Amino acid sequence: MVALSPIQVQFLTPGSQHVHAVRRLLLEHNRTLGFFPQGALVEYVERNHVLVALDGGVCAGFLTFRPRGEAIHIVHLCVAETHHRSGVARKLTDTLSAEKKPYVGVGLRCRADYGLDDFWRKLGFVPGKEAPGRGRDRAPLVFYWRDHGHRSLFDAVPSPRMTAVLDANVVLDILDNREEESQALGADWLAEDVECVYSPHIFEDLKGKRSEAELVAELDRTDWLSPLRTNLTEVENAVQSLRLLLGARNEPSWELDLRQVASAIVAGCQFFVTRDQDLIDRSAEVCSHYGISILRPAELIIHVDELRDRAKYQSGRLSGTRLTCQRVGAGRVEGLAARLLAPGRETKRSLDRKLHSYLASPGAHEVLAISPPDDEACGLVVLTLKNPDRLEVPLLRASRPGDPYLVAAHMLASAIERASREGRFVVSVTDPHVQPELLQALADLDFRFRNAAWSRFTLASVGTSLRIHNELLAASQRYPEHRDACEELADGVQLACAAERPTAALRIEKTLWPLKVTNAPIPSYIVPIKARWAAELFESGLAAHLLFGAEERLMLRPQNVYYRGARPRVIEGPGRVLWYVSGDRRYGGATMSLRACSYIDWVDIGDADVWYDKYRHLGVYRREDVRGLADGRPVMAFTFSHTELFAHPVPYRTARATLSELQGSASTFQGPLRVTPKSFVRLYWLGKFGSLEGFDDA
Repeated sequence: MVALSPIQVQFLTPGSQHVHAVRRLLLEHNRTLGFFPQGALVEYVERNHVLVALDGGVCAGFLTFRPRGEAIHIVHLCVAETHHRSGVARKLTDTLSAEKKPYVGVGLRCRADYGLDDFWRKLGFVPGKEAPGRGRDRAPLVFYWRDHGHRSLFDAVPSPRMTAVLDANVVLDILDNREEESQALGADWLAEDVECVYSPHIFEDLKGKRSEAELVAELDRTDWLSPLRTNLTEVENAVQSLRLLLGARNEPSWELDLRQVASAIVAGCQFFVTRDQDLIDRSAEVCSHYGISILRPAELIIHVDELRDRAKYQSGRLSGTRLTCQRVGAGRVEGLAARLLAPGRETKRSLDRKLHSYLASPGAHEVLAISPPDDEACGLVVLTLKNPDRLEVPLLRASRPGDPYLVAAHMLASAIERASREGRFVVSVTDPHVQPELLQALADLDFRFRNAAWSRFTLASVGTSLRIHNELLAASQRYPEHRDACEELADGVQLACAAERPTAALRIEKTLWPLKVTNAPIPSYIVPIKARWAAELFESGLAAHLLFGAEERLMLRPQNVYYRGARPRVIEGPGRVLWYVSGDRRYGGATMSLRACSYIDWVDIGDADVWYDKYRHLGVYRREDVRGLADGRPVMAFTFSHTELFAHPVPYRTARATLSELQGSASTFQGPLRVTPKSFVRLYWLGKFGSLEGFDDA
């Protein structure tokens, strides 16, 4: 052990001299840390997901982590041999917890045979479940958890894993312990996000390299690889379609590759993993037609978090579509029950009976079907309105195949908006047959499993942190079953504002959306948007705000992406945005006003094609649109969510006059503008209520 100066911990930044030291430690300890592609480290550094411990400018250790839902997961914790037992590990983990306090806690998985139980306990981690690892020896892993003390409010939700089909050569890499890039798919930290499967056509592809009996035995021993089950007739039809798209070749290996990709398409998988460059070069075409991404093992590992988000949107069949929401009559029940049955968990008869009982009391229940134009229902929701303080959802379904995550997210978002509009504090989903994709939508919209239901709160208030604190304490008395959660939120809003913690304050606003805290330290902006893009992204709902009204049309995506030139560099995330729709005669009097408010989730600046490929699953833009915006220069892409459409759009002149009064300048909204908290709150109030009556900006 060396004599230490005080250990300093900081986030590792691109271009830092310490990146090379971290990479060296990764290589030196790859036996225990596992293979980590160089590109993955670059990605983690760019996303501020690496902490480095410095002793007098020398790298003493590092920690890599990744957010997953409401928790932080440690991927690597490594201390240089010269600094063992010097408090470096504690300093790194304590800093991680302090920086990520709004998350429910920090978790990690560690092999039991490493004998580190006492080590993790001393760092404040509690051992949990034990499960077999992915290594060849299947050594058991122990899950360790360090709680941040607000589990009652933000319970972590196990989200469904994305499915990656491995081609025959990648499977052979794993079985023969060759090619580190493929071997890295066996990393234990990937197991919670990625299910690796193989096509039955690998037996034909690997003929001559293994007998079928040998291959079956080896695959059985590597039990984290699962067989993919498909309909052979559908696979052959998909092969014919792929030949038309990619071209037929008189090469047996090409035909076998097509069959493996076709199997993945038919099974509805999101990713096909290969090292075959011919297939990778055609990935964009295949993705455009079938919604499946073809990528290398390293690319899956590097972008696993981004790909997990993309996987929610599945095939993109409904991309750009608007859905109609209509009340269900008794004559439609039988067809809906057959289409939206929870397979294996309920009978058609029991669902029929439920639906008829809801329809028999129209004063207490609304039964609503969600459909794309001229197509069958792809979603079904029942709203129970008996209690004026609550909105209950006893039934929530989305069909497969399709985009169940998208449909569910919008049914839930619309229920939240209705509850906030009608002053209902609690929204609860009590359906006992929630599909995995719907679980993810519930988690993304801040529902938490409490008291045998998925619940969240909604607060349509605009006020200071003190006022919101008092409202939440009052709610804790009205809803004793949610007392702990309400009190936690009440304390949280006060602490976030007093400590000037923008991320924590924004998190609370999202949790209680459409709440706006007037003294929250959240960066706020006005961003101009052309009427064309506003119409595509959110304008369809501007004319009618009752999102569950008859014949109402719903936008699909709970999150969207917006592109603009990178200059001026005004916008940073996370933050709030007021959308100013620029003038356009084709849209009549619907333009030249502030029309909506959203949260900025993430901001990226760089090459137009790079960001288009990254975010195309979110937006309505085409590649040529993004290239046109960039005109050869860097482009800014920012994702936004929780969009609230204004009932009273704020006219151009009113917005300018407000800014002139409060900020001493009157912008013409030619580019993005950062606004003060007072300006944001006043403009938001005007958009929401139409006048300043009742407004208090104290």
